[in-house]
Amino acid sequence: MKLKDLILHITFTLFICCSVTGQKEESQYHKKQFAVGIETPLFYKDYYGYSENYIIFCNFEYLKKRDENKYLSILAGIGADLYRTNSSFYDVAVNAEINWLKGNGIHFFEYGLGAGYASFTYLAKARVGYRLFLRDTWIFRLGYTPYVWLVPHVDSEKYPFLMGFHAVSVSLGYRFNIGKKN
Repeated sequence: MKLKDLILHITFTLFICCSVTGQKEESQYHKKQFAVGIETPLFYKDYYGYSENYIIFCNFEYLKKRDENKYLSILAGIGADLYRTNSSFYDVAVNAEINWLKGNGIHFFEYGLGAGYASFTYLAKARVGYRLFLRDTWIFRLGYTPYVWLVPHVDSEKYPFLMGFHAVSVSLGYRFNIGKKN
């Protein structure tokens, strides 16, 4: 992983997030508390270079309003770690994260922490990104996520715990209520 690539990806994500959260739009209360979504990385890079596999998650999310234009998101998902060349199954992937959202109207800056399991490894992760609510039903997410291994890797002689990978991912979700009229 080159430092220049990492700085470029973080700068791009933060530029998009900061430019949209500063927009003045009429604030609206999002009454739908649950969401399901599909998430996959646009790119997935480990310390060897671009990875030969990728992950597709199916996420379930609970969204709680904290203050005006501030939300707490608790998200859990399960997915498949697939080979990029032929999309064959590689490993099961599990994901859990807590995100904080801040924004105006339909545009939100999203940041959070989480943990997971993928590619036969336990991981810790951070997330920074942008979230767009469309018509109080659809969710679009774009985010940058660095991951750190929580177990030593034998293929990494130097800094076995401080290695990992990073990804820019995109997600599309659908919001709904349970036991209430949508």
